[in-house]
Amino acid sequence: MDDFDHPEPFEEHLHRKEIYFDDIPLDSLLYRDAKRKRPTPADIILLWRKGFHLDEAQEKILISVLVNDIMIASEVRMVAEAESILTKALARAGNDQEAAIRLLIALINLHYRGDDKKSRDYFIRARLLRSESDIKLDKMTENLWKNILKRMGNT
Repeated sequence: MDDFDHPEPFEEHLHRKEIYFDDIPLDSLLYRDAKRKRPTPADIILLWRKGFHLDEAQEKILISVLVNDIMIASEVRMVAEAESILTKALARAGNDQEAAIRLLIALINLHYRGDDKKSRDYFIRARLLRSESDIKLDKMTENLWKNILKRMGNT
């Protein structure tokens, strides 16, 4: 079976990425006279890419952005950094199996077509977690999981 038979990770949600990066020019118009209290998701991605330290709240937002669109890590050439942040979040997830599955799906897709061994290792962990519990996933996450199962040959 050809890899191209399956959709790219997060292919159906690519429009979401534009929201994060499309708000930067608009910020200058919206916040011209008012000082912003918090950075936008786009600001956080830019701060992360430039190596600035993120506080706990900003790191949670970064994790959320990466889980929803892991391809951002590839686009900003920060795959190793994204893996580090996501694996730390996975360790902190503890008994929250739904969060763990989402993080593992992001890690699987992070290494898709880049590092097949890592992608397969995260897939095995996610499949084991899914088989050990009866986790009810939201529709988007369930669709992503089904695509991964097809891509991995349901092994």
